[in-house]
Amino acid sequence: MVNICVPEFTDSIKAIVRELRENRRSYFKIWLPKVAYNNSNTNIRNWKDIGELEKGVQIDGRIMCFEWNLEGPSIDRREDIYRYCVEHSLDGDCWVVLTEKEYPKRQMTFFLDCKDNADYPDEWIHLLCFRKAAELLSFCREIADAYATLSGNPGFKLVRDNFKHTRGAQVYLEQNTHYYWYLDTLHRDHFEIFDQFGKKHLGVSDLCPLKLKEGTAEIKKKPIL
Repeated sequence: MVNICVPEFTDSIKAIVRELRENRRSYFKIWLPKVAYNNSNTNIRNWKDIGELEKGVQIDGRIMCFEWNLEGPSIDRREDIYRYCVEHSLDGDCWVVLTEKEYPKRQMTFFLDCKDNADYPDEWIHLLCFRKAAELLSFCREIADAYATLSGNPGFKLVRDNFKHTRGAQVYLEQNTHYYWYLDTLHRDHFEIFDQFGKKHLGVSDLCPLKLKEGTAEIKKKPIL
């Protein structure tokens, strides 16, 4: 599942959303800010694949959200709609942004910080940005097709935990080895594999065949648990 955050519901973005609706698929959902959601017409709100971004998200006031601006570079504190998108993205699903603005490397980069907790910040949160329906649909199909190889394999099962450093990717447990597998959502051409404790990176696997490739382990990769 790809979750599409729509921070600004402008006329051009509405046109893209209509195009996405015409190509509706079960592998993506569109999320609008509360104001835009409430102001949208009934047909949009009744579409099952559109939801309210802020709904059900509890913001921890002790934790601050910052955007790393690559054009600056500079740091901007975000307590706006992007904060909710970042909080959602930590739940273990893939989140992207639909926007008119063009960003360096086609991504927005955030981190969370907490003055009362030395463990923050411990990771960057990267959200890919799209400006065209065709590009977004292609990305969604690639994600769906890649996950289908794991979800359709009885040797793997989807697991939910407090995973970190996975760029919002779903994580699957390989039943016989208890290794953790997740898709590299940036390149979308391989799976990352960690040991049964989520601490040690073991290497990568092509999307097909599903097999750990020798000599691909990276010692510097951060643990996911």
